[in-house]
This record gives sequence, structure tokens and C-alpha cells, in this order.
Amino acid sequence: MYKAFIITLSKLQNSAYYAMQLHHNLKKVGVHAQFWEGTYGAEATERYAREGRTPRLAFYGGKHFPTNDSPGVKGCFDSHYRLWQHCVELNEPILVFEDDVILYRGFNCPTFDDVLILSLCTEWKPMFDTFKVHLEKPHKIGMALPYKAWSMPGTSGYAIKPHAAAKLVQEYRNTYMPSDHAMRNGL
Repeated sequence: MYKAFIITLSKLQNSAYYAMQLHHNLKKVGVHAQFWEGTYGAEATERYAREGRTPRLAFYGGKHFPTNDSPGVKGCFDSHYRLWQHCVELNEPILVFEDDVILYRGFNCPTFDDVLILSLCTEWKPMFDTFKVHLEKPHKIGMALPYKAWSMPGTSGYAIKPHAAAKLVQEYRNTYMPSDHAMRNGL
């Protein structure tokens, strides 16, 4: 199994609580994850201003959409971005989980090319309601599926290989956007 990381904001009670729950549930299915201290929004906002990093427009179906420029989006993106850098440094695939992932069952990591979606469910209610039915009926959709831009519901849980991580790091050196949009637009 690959090295696994749970993004958490340890100073926030809910984040720490969810991360501990996920850590415990992953351990039950044989995944021994490390906690990865995420980037707080204010920290990312200040650093991005110093670096001159700018928001990037998302592109879907021939249309451009503005990027959410909130501190939370910047912090979330930066947490994933730093893990992409870490994946490149390790030169091995890694598993990435946001703290609010709900693990419904164990999973195997099949062979994959760039990115493998591992979880389609988080505590975020709209996403939870949308994908819960699929997770409860495994004959409809598996826990792990190959990455396709149309199938990227979020970045709550995924496996990523170093070459894909390197592509994302290169693509977003001077810009940012929500992490799921970044993966859709950068791979």
C-alpha cells in the first residue's frame, strides 16, 4: 500500500476530530496514514500575495468560469499543492485524504495511470447526498475509479503518481484554483 496522508487543520476542533476518525477507520482497513498539517487560509492568502500568485479561471465545455478566491479555497489548494510537491520528492505514489472523508468500506488500489479517485463522499452535504447512493451500491460504482475530468467530484480522497503530481506542480507554480478544479484543468 502507498504512503497515505490525511490533510488536517489541527488548530480547528472539527478538523482534528474528523481527521482522528478517518485515521482510525483507515487503520481498520489496513491503511496507516500520517497527518499532514494543512495550510490555513490566512497563511495562504498572505504568502500568495507576497509571491504574486493569482487565481486562475476554470475551463469547462468551452466556457471560462471565475475561481473562488476565498482564503479557505487558497488554504485547501495549498495543502494539496504541497502534497503534490511531496509526492514528487518521494518519487512514489501517495494516497491523499481530506479530513472529512467518510470511509464506507475498504479498497484496493488497482493499477492506474495518473490519479485514482478513492472516495466520493465527504461530510459536505451536497456532495455527500450526491454520491452516497453510489457508495451504498458498490455494483453501480466502485470505491476506486480511474481519474477522468468528468468523474472528479472533489479531492476528498485520491491516489496520485509522481509524474501527475509533477505536472500539477508545474501547472500551478504561479496560480491557484480550487484543488478539484486544478486537477480537472491540469491533468
